[in-house]
Amino acid sequence: MSETESTAPATAPASAPATAGKKNSTTLIVIIVVVLVVLGGIGYAAQRFFARKVAENIVEKSLESATGGKVDINSSNGGVTISDDSGTTSSGSNAKWPATMPSDVPEFKSGTMSYSSASTTEGYEGWNVMYSGVTTANATAYFTTLTGKGWTQTDATDSSVVTNRIFEKGTYRLVFTLTPSTSDATITVSKI
Repeated sequence: MSETESTAPATAPASAPATAGKKNSTTLIVIIVVVLVVLGGIGYAAQRFFARKVAENIVEKSLESATGGKVDINSSNGGVTISDDSGTTSSGSNAKWPATMPSDVPEFKSGTMSYSSASTTEGYEGWNVMYSGVTTANATAYFTTLTGKGWTQTDATDSSVVTNRIFEKGTYRLVFTLTPSTSDATITVSKI
């Protein structure tokens, strides 16, 4: 029995360190895998960011070459702006009320602006703004604002398909068009 007692204690300490070593290497492998996954995710995100920026720059340079204007594309917010000597065009999240819009034109603040442009070429001046999510009540309120600011309504068309109003003030004409079925509206201002 003394042999069994001496063999049992000798085997027990040998098996305990082997289990601890196995747990340590498993933990180390798990940590390495987690670090690689995290680094891979960061690397993938960085790769996508840089690839998107390179693609934006290529398209910007191509459009600048074709139009002769300055082009800014920001695909992270879905907006595009093109500017040249004749004006500026913006779409998506870059669309803003044109800075050169005549001050007599009240800004339309209903719905979501999806496109804007300002153009001046060889004696022509014009501005165009498009919206989505516009209701008939929004349009009617804007018509009231226009007449309150001195604009005179010169024409009107109302149907189930389209609401169209033409206003004039001084040397400017404003055309407001609403398509009720899609809730899309367009405001076009031009010098007459």
